[in-house]
Amino acid sequence: MFGRRKEEKLLEQISGVNEDLQRKLSKSERELKDMSSFLNFLNENVCRGKQICGIKKLRQYDKDVYVGYILEHKFEIEPQRTYVYTIYGYISTNISSPIYKAELNWQLSRLETDIVKRLELANNYVCGKDLYGIGIGSAGLDVIKELARELNCSEIYGSRRPLDGKENEERLYQFYEKNGFEQRHDTDLIRYDFAKETTRKS
Repeated sequence: MFGRRKEEKLLEQISGVNEDLQRKLSKSERELKDMSSFLNFLNENVCRGKQICGIKKLRQYDKDVYVGYILEHKFEIEPQRTYVYTIYGYISTNISSPIYKAELNWQLSRLETDIVKRLELANNYVCGKDLYGIGIGSAGLDVIKELARELNCSEIYGSRRPLDGKENEERLYQFYEKNGFEQRHDTDLIRYDFAKETTRKS
């Protein structure tokens, strides 16, 4: 009698585990299908000579969304030899236009053997207040840091430039602070020193 009850209880537990695994598998399959559709859209409609440099999964309104970061670059000779990089971000819930943009400059010295090891962050912003706070800008900075590493840069530098007035200067200060940039309140200069990454992570 007791053996039969124990067996039934064990079968119920196994059934529950199987149902839980099935739900997780179905969720993973949906996520894979959503990401695949999003990647196809980026490749077919956005890339066109550009390259995908990052895909991030974020939470918006208690739902998973994907943000794809697309990199394009050009080389300018005047006034100084500079590689200009532009990163666009597209979100899977609204693929009609970019929701993020960053502009970067990597200037080359006039001497062939002297390469500047600094990447300038000229612009970095999320398009729309309703998209603030879900991680789009931070994920964009992760992409920028990875690009700087590939270019063997020792630092990223730039200026805090709030697009929507001085009332958001403190929010922007906290944003760069959270992402490891050095800055002060008496100047709008920002700097990310790769030599200090180990210290920040420890």
